[in-house]
Amino acid sequence: MPPKGFTKVGSLSQLAEGEMMAADISGGRVLIANVDGDVFAIADACPHAGAPMSEGYLTDNMVECPWHASVFNVMTGKHREGPSRADLTTYEVLVEGDDIFVGPEML
Repeated sequence: MPPKGFTKVGSLSQLAEGEMMAADISGGRVLIANVDGDVFAIADACPHAGAPMSEGYLTDNMVECPWHASVFNVMTGKHREGPSRADLTTYEVLVEGDDIFVGPEML
């Protein structure tokens, strides 16, 4: 059973290594990424123009915005390059068995 405040967003069997997907949580929409077997969650909207990051391109631990090519680290949310100047919000992730849960925003 996940801690209070966590939302089930999918399962590991749905998210192979090197893949990502979008999910809805109470705080909005998040991008879930599997990087070398570790799962991370960041905001799904690019801070530059609101593009859905889950429709972007994941290479290693970097996701590229599908609209204007801003690049962010999916592990930290940190902006790396492109027109965006802001970082993406990161969320706590918990994996229990095959279930993926996303929790509160990380500070």
